[in-house]
This record gives sequence, C-alpha cells and structure tokens, in this order.
Amino acid sequence: MLGTGAPIEGAERVVLHQPSNLNWVMPAEGVEVGKRVLVITGGEERGHSECGYQASDAPYDLVIAADGGLDLAESLNIRPDIVVGDLDSASPDAVERARGAGVSVESHPAEKDQTDFALALQRAVEEGASEIGVIGGSGGRPDHWLANLALLVATARRGIGVEADMGGWCVTVVDPGHPYAEERPAGELMSLLPMHGDVCGVTTAGLSYPLTDDDLPAGSSRGVSNVSTGGLVHIDVQEGVLLVMRPQHPGSYRNGSAHRDERSSRDEVSA
Repeated sequence: MLGTGAPIEGAERVVLHQPSNLNWVMPAEGVEVGKRVLVITGGEERGHSECGYQASDAPYDLVIAADGGLDLAESLNIRPDIVVGDLDSASPDAVERARGAGVSVESHPAEKDQTDFALALQRAVEEGASEIGVIGGSGGRPDHWLANLALLVATARRGIGVEADMGGWCVTVVDPGHPYAEERPAGELMSLLPMHGDVCGVTTAGLSYPLTDDDLPAGSSRGVSNVSTGGLVHIDVQEGVLLVMRPQHPGSYRNGSAHRDERSSRDEVSA
C-alpha cells in the first residue's frame, strides 16, 4: 500500500499502475535505501494517467506531497506520508485533514532558496529513494515547468531513476544507468532532448529515425519529433542525460501529424 499512516477521510489507498542552488543531502544514517518514492506536486488538475511507470505492480514505499500537491493527491485518492513546503498553495482544509490523519506536515518559510518541488525531491533523497515517480509540476508557468524538468535531471544525476507525469506528458530521464525500455504503439510521437550538456553514444530501437552510437549535442533539436514503430522502444546512452518525452494522449500528435523532415534525422537546420 502507499504510505504508512491512517488514510485521509474520503481517500483510498491505491497502487499507481542539479541546479546549483539545490543543496542535496545524503540519506540519513540508518535510513533504508532502495525505496520507490512518489512525489506529488501542484500546478495542474489530473485525470487518469497513461504514463507507463504508473502501470507497475509494485507499490510506492513512500508518498510525498509538495505544498499544493496535497490537494492534487486528495483528488487522486492518494494519502501522502509527508507534506513539505511553505503551504501557500495547499488548501487549509486539506492541511488540517492531513494533520488529523497523522501525516507529517513539514512547513517551510515562504522566502527560501528552493521551490516546494525541490524540497520534496530532497526529502525523497533523504528517505533513501532509488526510484522517484512524479505527478504534477507543469504549473501553467513556463519558468516553473523548465525549472521542474531541470530538477528531475539533477535528481537523476545522483543515480536515481526518475519518471514524471507532468503537464500531459510522460517524462523519463535516461542516463547510462537508466535506459528507456517500454512497449509503445506505432505512430506515437517521442522526443529525445539532451540536458546538462552533450549526450554521447545514443542508441535507439523501435523508432522511425534510429540513432546508433550517435551524439546529441547540448541545444540540439535532432531528437525532437521521433516516432515509435510499434513494439519495444529502447533508448540507451553512454554519457550524459537525456529527457524522453511523449504525450499522454497522442491525439493529433500521432502518425502524419508528428511530421518530421527526413533530412532532420541526420542534420540540424542551420540558422
């Protein structure tokens, strides 16, 4: 089951099928490592998720809500174990219900050097996470979404597997220790974005525009708008960090609408 305490009234337990100013800490002495942690952050309303990491049969060991993520957790009928943040976004009623259910509520000052999502990810690291799933985080603000994507990458660079259901997109961080491997239907748009510098030795299978030990330099658009051929999609890198992004509900992104100039599979368009 998710979490460890008594459920919030009306909620049910469910099994879900570095930026430089992020001051990471190691797991506390005596803390068990290897945990699967779910982080729920605010900024969006969510329905049923199609992200593959939520189809796992294994439950999360710990659920952490970042401020307004508490209300999102309630809407998804998920009871967190820990709430962190300055609590300027979480509804007072949700906070009181959480406290009444024995959830640990860790309040921080509004004037701080980290976002609530950064605090939640840091807390997951402190608790010994080896895998982190994230729900929420697009926030309707491009600066928040970009910062949150950067936080996912910073977390993965600590050797932690990271996947997110964010802004209607399924986001997976791929690095040398965490390849991408998932069955996907034919015609689904998938973009591969290099982060934190060049990504070297990229090899793919199951994509219309394959890469074989190729490099994706920082700022490259070469990996944008690839398309799955149907079956297992595998993406592996030898060096660097890659974001693999696909829409939850492909709709108009499928097949011909995910148009890509054949030449762009090999060459960048010069400015």
